[in-house]
Amino acid sequence: ILADHVGHASIQLGLNLFLGQVHTVLVVLEHLALGLGGGAALLILFRKKSLPMCISIKDSFRMDFKVMGRILKISIPAMVERVCMSLAGVVIARNIASLGTVAIAANSVYVTAEGIAFMPGFAFASASTTLVGQSIGAKKTDLASRYMRSCVITAVIVMAVAGAGLFFFGKYIVRVFTPDPDVIALATVCLQIAALLQPAQTGAMVFAGGLRGAGDTLWPMIITASCMWVFRAGIGAILCIGVFGLGLPAAVWCMVADSYVRFFLFFLRTRTGKWKTVALKKQELSEAKSEG
Repeated sequence: ILADHVGHASIQLGLNLFLGQVHTVLVVLEHLALGLGGGAALLILFRKKSLPMCISIKDSFRMDFKVMGRILKISIPAMVERVCMSLAGVVIARNIASLGTVAIAANSVYVTAEGIAFMPGFAFASASTTLVGQSIGAKKTDLASRYMRSCVITAVIVMAVAGAGLFFFGKYIVRVFTPDPDVIALATVCLQIAALLQPAQTGAMVFAGGLRGAGDTLWPMIITASCMWVFRAGIGAILCIGVFGLGLPAAVWCMVADSYVRFFLFFLRTRTGKWKTVALKKQELSEAKSEG
């Protein structure tokens, strides 16, 4: 029996190594093709004089510190947000690792399965950022509000359907990734719990994307980082797993709480309407300084 297990493990390891090498080659070829094609397309666009993005060696390439300052004011909060989320992820992973190999495998399986269903959420967040940003740039704040509201409603409906699919078919989805019965049982429970957070988490992402498109990157950073550390890292990982030893499902329930609190806070921020004037005020202040 032991020999059979060793043989199966060797075959699986060899197959994984082979598929990994194939995937690496395909990724390299994909990036090479995109790089060459994209570079050629950009070269054509930048050289076409009828377009505003045309670049010539005769142009001035002096650094515009006012523009750089505006870029930094928008980008630094987003950078801090990502750093806080990454550090919280380290804390969460460390505490999950203390639960043993079954919990680690179950966490990996359910996160992967959830990520497949979660793809539309990124699409709606990108759409919200683009549409709101264009509307704010055109000084059409009412249109920006309608775009954000429509994106949030559509995303919540779509992800509610996706969450229902994860809840009712989670066991069958998990079986695709592993044959281990213990991992299947734990991952299925976690996936069914995670199915409940899909609408709220996606709605929060769409709200955050719209706010970033409007130039309001500070509040998404505050809300996302604080909720991540309070609910997921603090209560979920450190208290539920590290202190009380409640297991992986308790940590996933904390993720559900985090998603709905985050959704509610983003909703309150958008209700104030102050996000509509953040970019416009920055632009007016910059223009006033340049005239002065």
